[in-house]
Amino acid sequence: MNLVRLGIIGCGKVVSCIHLDALRHVRQARVSVVADPVEERRRQAAARCGGATAFGDWRELLEHGDVQGVLICTPSADHAECAIQAFAHGKHVYLEKPLATSAAEAETVLQAWDGSNLLGMMGFNYRQHPLFVRAREIVNSGRLGTILGVQSSFTSSGAWMHDWKKQRATAGGVLFDLATHHIDLAHYVLGHSVAEVSAQIASKHSEQDTAWLRMTLQNGVVVQSFFSLYGTDTNRFEVYGESARLAVDYVARTLQIIAPGGRKPVQRIAGALGHEASRLKDVLAGRRDPSYETALAAFVNAIANGRNQIQPDLRDGLRVSLVIEAAERSAATGQSQKVAACPSV
Repeated sequence: MNLVRLGIIGCGKVVSCIHLDALRHVRQARVSVVADPVEERRRQAAARCGGATAFGDWRELLEHGDVQGVLICTPSADHAECAIQAFAHGKHVYLEKPLATSAAEAETVLQAWDGSNLLGMMGFNYRQHPLFVRAREIVNSGRLGTILGVQSSFTSSGAWMHDWKKQRATAGGVLFDLATHHIDLAHYVLGHSVAEVSAQIASKHSEQDTAWLRMTLQNGVVVQSFFSLYGTDTNRFEVYGESARLAVDYVARTLQIIAPGGRKPVQRIAGALGHEASRLKDVLAGRRDPSYETALAAFVNAIANGRNQIQPDLRDGLRVSLVIEAAERSAATGQSQKVAACPSV
């Protein structure tokens, strides 16, 4: 078995707590190089990767010949530059969300990726989470009937946040931090992009830490969402149909179909999931979140098999950035805004 040699740019909390553990379960992955400006973080990451080479400057990592693909897990404001340089050095890219902290920067990343024959995968890991995979299957099956609307909420405690997370310029605020996931999920689960958006954005404890969005999809379905970097941990996505309502609660690890006259918990439908059943049951039992492992395994396997296409890709990242750009215009003007079409690569 040929190992795929990876480099990790940025060794902060998410990498330490999630990515390194997930990669341990990806058989073909070998992290050979890491980079982080903080010596202790890169030293610990290198040790956990079996003695990987460690650099303080991510540019040195890209010069390292022993790297086929890179995971970019830096503060959000650095994503675009890191990705552009990675493509210039012939590296496949797994880019944690967001693609960039502005739509203009996001487009420059796509220009660098265009024609490179390299993988450009977005870290929208919820697409690989069994709860949302199943939600999409249920919507596509027609079981809910005609879709009437969607409501979602994603909030978290701000106690853990580093200072860079509290500034719009370096992190992008709650829209680029949390809303990115649900904007992408609306497209993934419903199968339609956002055509128009109206928004309110507030700065309660840090810059742009709270937002309300009303998004109209291309098929006319309205998605209403609330996001906040402060408060209790909440992550819900609900689809209302004429025949039934689908409710996914990521924090509680539940998926329910609520029909007239009662509710059917996910355990009654897990048997229909085929190979996904055991993974979903693990999630419901609180054992693990497998989505990062699944996403990273897909990235590594694509490199190993010589593929240059994968989903979600950087166009999905740009599509979300364009929605957020329109949302910020709406918040500034007090008027609903059309979302620019995502250009072809």
